[in-house]
Order: sequence, then structure tokens, then C-alpha cells
Amino acid sequence: MEETRTLVDVGNGVKITMPCDKLMSAMAQMQAVLDMAKKDSDNPYFKSKYADLAQCLQTAKKPMADNGLSISQHCTFDGVFVQCVSVLAHSSGQMMVSTLTIPVSKKDAQGIGSSITYARRYALSAIVGIAQKDDDGNGSVGITQEEIDKKLEQQRAKEEAKAKAMAENQKRLDDLENWRYISADNIEVKARTKDGGYEWKNIDDLTMKALEFLRDDVRFEGIKQDIEKRIELIKKK
Repeated sequence: MEETRTLVDVGNGVKITMPCDKLMSAMAQMQAVLDMAKKDSDNPYFKSKYADLAQCLQTAKKPMADNGLSISQHCTFDGVFVQCVSVLAHSSGQMMVSTLTIPVSKKDAQGIGSSITYARRYALSAIVGIAQKDDDGNGSVGITQEEIDKKLEQQRAKEEAKAKAMAENQKRLDDLENWRYISADNIEVKARTKDGGYEWKNIDDLTMKALEFLRDDVRFEGIKQDIEKRIELIKKK
């Protein structure tokens, strides 16, 4: 039977499909071999070098492909802000979606294009876990290269630890898979038992109170219409 996936909002503009075991496992393996992006572009304003978008994409391209991962980015401009939506997808169909919004100071074609490239570069690095040797921002003024490199290494270690922890916590993630289709007219939800465990129950066997709780719970958004139909049937009896 085809896997049922639900896109869950985990906060800060990030959404992840549940279950996400294949995605997290692939990310952990990809990040284990992901190199730091080489800074080969010049910033004349701060007399520094940084890793541009092309270099970041090149750094991530092979490690991602080797682990069944791909990235797509979609940008819009509303007259004030550039919004970049990045989709990190796994060949299984599981995915992670993040949104980055930045202001645009110079609202001509060049300024908007530059902001889009800037947003894509940082969004790509964040969602994939690329550590950039990048000091092209105001925040790096007065900071030594050694301090920048140390912070980037800490950032990379933190991202790798996070990906590993999420992969190892698959049992907890499995608990978030709260419903499943048995057939077109047979839907089950995961209900807690008296001993603290779980058991699958058909929605036809649930009370009105339980159904109303499920209807208002975002974890059951994928079967909300089925739950509402069941509630209406009970009301008619």
C-alpha cells in the first residue's frame, strides 16, 4: 500500500512530511560527507571572499544525488520583501520545506535579482547544512577569520547532531503517524490504551467527543472530511 504522508508545520517557517524517516536518514548520510563551500567570490565592500550560490550548489550536488536528495527553490517579490521557499525532497516522496523572507533595499531589477540570489544562497545552506566560509555580511566586521571559521564549524556540528538525533528518534516520529487508510471506506486512527500504549481503532467505533477532538487536531488534517462525515452520520441517528 502506498505510504500516507502528512505535511506538518514544525515552526519557524519549516514544514516536514510525516513520516520522515527516509528523508532524515538520507540527510544524515549526506551531511556526513558534505564539504564546506569554498569561498571563491570577492566582496569589494568588505574586501573579503565568500562562497557564492553556484559554489554552494556545486558543494551539495553530488552528496545530495548520492543519497536520493534534491533541492528546488521558488522566489517571489511583493514590492518590499523577497520570499524564498526551499523544498528539500527525497526520492521516497518525503520532504522538508522552509521559507526565508528578506527585505529589498534597492527595488530595481538588479537589486531584486541580487536579493533573490542572496536569499537562495542562505536558504540552501541552512536547509542542506552547508557551512560557508562567508564573511560578506556586516555582522563579520571586526571578527577575525579564525573566529568565523570556528563559528562555522560549530554550526556544522550542530546541524549534523540535529540530523542524527532526528534519525535516531524514529520511534518518536512514528508515533506522529496517527492515522492510516485500510481501504477506501475503512480508516483507522492511533488511540492510546489504558496501559500507556497505542492501538489502531476504526473511526466508526469512536464516540462523538473523540471525533470532535480529532477534527480540530492538525495531525488529522488529512482525514478531516472523513471525520466530519462520521460526525454528521452520528448526529442524524
